[in-house]
Amino acid sequence: MARTVDEHRRRALSTSTRQVLSPLHWVRYTATVDRFARLLRWLAVLVTVTGLVCLYLFWRPADLSAAWIILRDLGTIALSSRVVQVAAGLAVVATIGARLLDQGAHLGERAPQASLVELAPESRAAPMSARLVSKDLDFGRHFKRRPNAPAFVDELLSAAITVGASDVHIQPQDLHTRVAWRVRGELTEVLTVPRAHHELVVRRLKILSSLTTYQTDLPQDGRLNIETPKGAVDVRVSVLPTHHGEKVVLRLARAGHGLIDLMQLGMPESLRLDFEDLLTQPQGLIVFTGPTGCGKTTTLYSALSHIHLNRGETTSIATIEDPIEIDLPFLSQTQVDHTVGLSFSQTLRAVLRQDPNVMMVGEIRDQETADTAVEAGLSGHLILTTLHSESTAGVFNRLIDMGIEPFLASSSVLAAVSQRLVRRLCVECRRPVERDRKATRQMIQAGINATAAESLSFYAAPGCKACDGTGVAGVTAIFELLRMTPRLRNLVTDKVATPTIAQAAEEEGMTPLLRAAILEAVAGTISLDEALRVVR
Repeated sequence: MARTVDEHRRRALSTSTRQVLSPLHWVRYTATVDRFARLLRWLAVLVTVTGLVCLYLFWRPADLSAAWIILRDLGTIALSSRVVQVAAGLAVVATIGARLLDQGAHLGERAPQASLVELAPESRAAPMSARLVSKDLDFGRHFKRRPNAPAFVDELLSAAITVGASDVHIQPQDLHTRVAWRVRGELTEVLTVPRAHHELVVRRLKILSSLTTYQTDLPQDGRLNIETPKGAVDVRVSVLPTHHGEKVVLRLARAGHGLIDLMQLGMPESLRLDFEDLLTQPQGLIVFTGPTGCGKTTTLYSALSHIHLNRGETTSIATIEDPIEIDLPFLSQTQVDHTVGLSFSQTLRAVLRQDPNVMMVGEIRDQETADTAVEAGLSGHLILTTLHSESTAGVFNRLIDMGIEPFLASSSVLAAVSQRLVRRLCVECRRPVERDRKATRQMIQAGINATAAESLSFYAAPGCKACDGTGVAGVTAIFELLRMTPRLRNLVTDKVATPTIAQAAEEEGMTPLLRAAILEAVAGTISLDEALRVVR
């Protein structure tokens, strides 16, 4: 009989798990004794202040010498009192005990004895985690800044880096804290932590990322750098108050991993050549759109690297980001800071005064930023930016909704690019699958012609040793490139509906995102289910 989830979690709390987590149980005893010690100390202070007030009110010494004599006599009487001696002794013992227990409660000087495989319950992430061993997770030496640092946090960060996680979610719930990480675009729960230990884990992460530890009712953002044998890892820390406590999300970016050659992004050759031609243009806007986590930033960095390699050092490149994802040496990068009034629009105007040739604006969020970007695109600057829109055809009406005049939107935008990340099938275990009515029905519902849906064949990967039984071998991207033409420019100027622009763009040669996904599925790069899931 298959074991239940509760049985898996009970099994996960093994001896090695308790070796890592059990010292956290000392926290409750530390807090109790420390509160008792503080109470006794405040009682001693209160008695001292009361005595001084009484001395002044009732005796009122005539001079300092008389006051000293009275104070000495009172001190002699107090020190000879059994009550004062017992209270002082208890305060000293409680203070020392609290400090000793506090040192036992924290794990900063203690290296973990178990890998995360032994901590995590069996889940879909288990095959990817199976390669983790203790020697691969020895990154605790990078977190010696505070002696009270829990080794559990070091273990979690090290394991996330080892499996190639893009982000780690630490989410408090009613009875426990859920820890999950995203690998290859899929968020998977790794383990749960007792709810009583959540604050200690959050405090450790705040210390590492230089955040305010006592601030629990406001969002905070920070970052930390980790040196690993394979290079530096930049970790962005986001803390958000929720109903059950502070939720922490860690975004992991590996230095140099944001720079991928355009040929490795997954673009078809014809689309890539069109995109490279757009990057040679002297002015205009290239707008990237897509949901969060679809790889827009990676494509933007690749485009900037391509421009630098082909135009050389004579081209000035500047970026405005929130936040800076990857530190690039060949351009100037500015991070917006709303706390000091440094917004996208204000930073964009300031950077334009330095007359760069190429600019990347992290996101167009308001009319002021849109106005400045459009003006810059019409006045001799190539602007690469992102905009939240449902499709490439929807970019123009989105700009118009933000207050941009239609003729300015049609004149300034060179092209719009939409993309999605998809999981590649493992080539070792990839096999053709027979067509069934369900797949045909899904394609017809998605807008594929019925005749074409009946004739297409697809692939699936059941899993093997090469892919750790997942059937997945990394991720790739599918793209939709809408390049402006005179016909499309007239339609945008006339403020026609988005579906009309999309249909005209297809007639002008654009490959829609759905068709691009189906073509990748037919080629065996991805499965049909993956294609329909991502595009839908």
